[in-house]
Amino acid sequence: MDIYQELREIKQEQHETKELVLKLISRQKNEGYDLDATVCPKEACKLLHCSARKEQGLRSRGILPFTKIDGLIYIKVSAIQALIAKGYTK
Repeated sequence: MDIYQELREIKQEQHETKELVLKLISRQKNEGYDLDATVCPKEACKLLHCSARKEQGLRSRGILPFTKIDGLIYIKVSAIQALIAKGYTK
């Protein structure tokens, strides 16, 4: 298999993954997730399907915007949606 074929396959997989993520987001919205609502980091981990450490790293690197009020962290569902739709790799 040549490198161009591999690249085409990777692009196709990325496209399919993005479609699945967008379907998941729309399903979550139908299940009661308001895009203007905020969630705690634990709930953000569930939405992102990642560990707490990964979510914390996304916040500390500025990839996932958040608000901190009285020591509590809040993350907008719309920010999570944008991150998933954009796709993150590191």
